[in-house]
Amino acid sequence: MYFRSVQAYTLRTLTFPSDTLKAFSGMGAVLGQALSSEMIHGLPASIFDLALLWQPAGKMSRKEGFPSWSWAGWHGAVRWNGDTMELASYGSLPDLKQELEVITKWIRTRTWIDWKYRNQNGTENLVWERNREGKAGSVFWPSSGYHEVSEIGYDSKAATNINPYGRHSSSDPTITAYKTRHSSPPAVCLNLAKIPDYLQPLCFQTLSVQLFMKPSNHYLRYGSVDPVWEPNGRVVFLLYTEDLQTCGYVLLDEVWKSKFCAEESYEFLLLSEANYYCDWGRPHEDHPFKRFNGYRDYEEFHVMMIEWKKVGGDGTKAAERVGLGRVLKEAVRTTDAKNIAWKEVVLI
Repeated sequence: MYFRSVQAYTLRTLTFPSDTLKAFSGMGAVLGQALSSEMIHGLPASIFDLALLWQPAGKMSRKEGFPSWSWAGWHGAVRWNGDTMELASYGSLPDLKQELEVITKWIRTRTWIDWKYRNQNGTENLVWERNREGKAGSVFWPSSGYHEVSEIGYDSKAATNINPYGRHSSSDPTITAYKTRHSSPPAVCLNLAKIPDYLQPLCFQTLSVQLFMKPSNHYLRYGSVDPVWEPNGRVVFLLYTEDLQTCGYVLLDEVWKSKFCAEESYEFLLLSEANYYCDWGRPHEDHPFKRFNGYRDYEEFHVMMIEWKKVGGDGTKAAERVGLGRVLKEAVRTTDAKNIAWKEVVLI
């Protein structure tokens, strides 16, 4: 499917890196048709929350002309880890029908961000819109009693002006509480209008958390669905709360071993709920919150580490992706108020 295709494609070395998406366009068209979805800088709109969760398969560096939130914006190979795909809960790699079932259920019940972007005409659009996307072909899912489902990803039948992505619920109380307080977001992302078109900005609202970090010798492997861990220019940084409780990790380029400061906090954006506990050497399994909660599912968030950069002469700032990781929900719930905020973010 899409994920395996991109993983294979990013192993290639192009003569002209600026042709990254042009060279992918043929494959992208086939994948987009299968998902009945537009492609937004190489990411299918219908499963955008999941497509954003790519990780570097080795050392990576930024590529000019493409946004940091897309795999196309980086030199190097990418992959989606087993836990991100939530495949390991089957004990073995599932078939396509099972995979689509898991993805669609997760997209509709474990995500909350209403993604917006600026299209080629300069107007602000939702990344996915029920009137713009087509419908996927019928899929029969065995674990649902051979129930026929006609749409993959976001639910066009459930989509409304208030719930544009057709999500079925927001199960996490922390996200629900913050989102309810900001139940009337601006119709237009004011900061988006200040960002130059060539930076290809993405606009959204979510929780931002300040955390501390330090490098570790831990590795990331999530069951037999993932290959044996090799650092390949990557380092797992453990994340800490202000009272020095280990609460998660982020996967970064090894250059951060010399860049980071243990006394400084760094900003992480909550992206979606994360599932799947295992004992394959996860970097934060000895965290007291984890023991207290008894290894329940969906006790973590997917998070993106960002840096803010000036993008205009007027001092306007936009965020760039630095790395992806996970944070325990309990750490977010108990974070001091000064270290957490609901933000409008422009990501370039």
